[in-house]
Amino acid sequence: MALIPCPHCGLQISDKEKKCPQCGKKTRKLPFVYHVIFVLLLIAIGVLTYILWDSKSEEANTTETVAVDSPVENQNM
Repeated sequence: MALIPCPHCGLQISDKEKKCPQCGKKTRKLPFVYHVIFVLLLIAIGVLTYILWDSKSEEANTTETVAVDSPVENQNM
């Protein structure tokens, strides 16, 4: 257990403390893993949005081709 200064008020507190006893502010930051997970989620949401947006624009750009039969001439036999 080491003593570290509070990032807000400078009081020497234990590194295990979650809140400073003097100022009451949180002393711990989120672990690095949470930041990485957050960034990966943002990237995944962006990719999914791009895929969905792209598929909708392809549907709008596609035109149906309708086969038209050539008129049959009356053939008098």
